Amino acid sequence: MDVKRDTAIRALCKSLGENYRGKTINYAGGVKNMTHRIFYGSDFKLNDSDKKMFSKDGYECKALLQGKSGMPVAVSQKMDKDFPIWKVQYGFSCLVFPTYEDAMDFCRGRFTRINGKAV
Repeated sequence: MDVKRDTAIRALCKSLGENYRGKTINYAGGVKNMTHRIFYGSDFKLNDSDKKMFSKDGYECKALLQGKSGMPVAVSQKMDKDFPIWKVQYGFSCLVFPTYEDAMDFCRGRFTRINGKAV
């Protein structure tokens, strides 16, 4: 880990005291509460109507996929006409791509469609 970054994290955590637990630290945007989505039950299945559940913060979910463990993967487009980037969200990761084709190229071989077929 970078020494400057480590020092900055320690200083931020010290300034927050014990209140930093359960928070995400974003250097550009400050400290925010973490949001976890937990799916209960063993037979939970996503379908195309669930896309609106994954559309938020100026992004519209265009495709729902699933990881090898069955966890959801959202492929979303930014609703800004001047900067229409695509992002792929899975687990705690988020990757950004310039085109839909690039996003789906990343997903091929890693994820499957919600019906179990290959991307």
